[in-house]
Amino acid sequence: MSAPTPHILFLTPQVPYPPEQGTTLRNYNILRLASRHARVSLLCLGAPASGLAPELTNLCQQVLVVPEPPARSKWQRLLTLAASKRADVAQRLYTADMQERLNSLLCSGNYDALQVEGIELAGYVLGLPAEIQVPIIFDDQNAEFQLQARAAQVAWRQERNLAKALYSAVQSHRLRKLEHVVCTRADVVTVCSQEDAATLQRLDSSIRTVVLPNGIDTHLITPGSTPAPLQHPAVVFTGKMDYRPNLDGISWFSSEIWPLVRQVLPEAQLYIVGQRPLPEVQALHGQAGITVTGRVPEVLPYLAAADCIIAPLRIGGGTRLKLLEAMAAGKPIVATALAAEGLHAESGAHLLLAEEPAAFAQAILAILNDRTLAESLGSQARAFVSQHYEWDRLEPHLLEVYTQIPNLIMRA
Repeated sequence: MSAPTPHILFLTPQVPYPPEQGTTLRNYNILRLASRHARVSLLCLGAPASGLAPELTNLCQQVLVVPEPPARSKWQRLLTLAASKRADVAQRLYTADMQERLNSLLCSGNYDALQVEGIELAGYVLGLPAEIQVPIIFDDQNAEFQLQARAAQVAWRQERNLAKALYSAVQSHRLRKLEHVVCTRADVVTVCSQEDAATLQRLDSSIRTVVLPNGIDTHLITPGSTPAPLQHPAVVFTGKMDYRPNLDGISWFSSEIWPLVRQVLPEAQLYIVGQRPLPEVQALHGQAGITVTGRVPEVLPYLAAADCIIAPLRIGGGTRLKLLEAMAAGKPIVATALAAEGLHAESGAHLLLAEEPAAFAQAILAILNDRTLAESLGSQARAFVSQHYEWDRLEPHLLEVYTQIPNLIMRA
């Protein structure tokens, strides 16, 4: 007699549909792939909604949405920072209601494993009572303590901003402790890259890691899609604009690199495409050919219209879904090595890498002035992600995760 199909409870920081940005893209696709081999249910935070998309409910045995906590003010965050020794990121989404619901579901005995998506939910793992012995899969989507350590270095060495540097240094120390506890509590930890796996192994060699890269659906992103009506030549940056690595990257780019591009090519236009732009980003709008779009219905038309995509990141970890999207769109990219970390793409073939402002500007100008180079980079980039990062090709990586858990026999 065959073993019963396992039932996995997924815990996510938001409703993972529609998959519009990094976290929801990863979480939805992992859920989708897992549903082919197991019964899956979803417990997530979110705003009250009239209904859930069938693309999500059709995958799941059950979808439960717990109201997300209200956004904290700057003063509330400062108070929490002073009063608590737990990392700030792990407190933002913590609610007693969610902990109670999670504990109740796991105590029912209906689930064979718990899959936790991201460090923001680490508090819920720590809040599980001792009697709950369900296997835990923890998706550490970035090596977060390393990300904050890099942020501290950038804030001090590049910006001379003592307040930012101290905040990130404190958070890195707290995250190091938190990630150690959660990752050693988990039966298996998934990471986006070999680099992140090595980082966690250095933290504690007993942490069992499996690399589950970010992926892309290339059939949903095709070269030649209807472009947005941009002025040309168009340089495009995409990403959430309240996310610190993106804020730092676009601030550095707009002040140190963009003037060098405009000096040679004054008609060049920069489009900053992403939701929730903070005031310092909004202030760039209208200056030196810069357009800040805010939230857009779809990013793909901006990718389709772009003559060059940029990823000037100095802080980060994991692998950048926005780079995979740009590559799938067949667009030439200029990025820092950190932005492309974990992808194993080749500079000069799949994209151009540059670290210093002058070199970064020169790489952009080379693409804008050489159509043959731009087309070659774009076509090779798409072929690269189609071969290595198509979500369906990553399914064996996910199955490897579940084989790490005894008695969890996945459906073929």
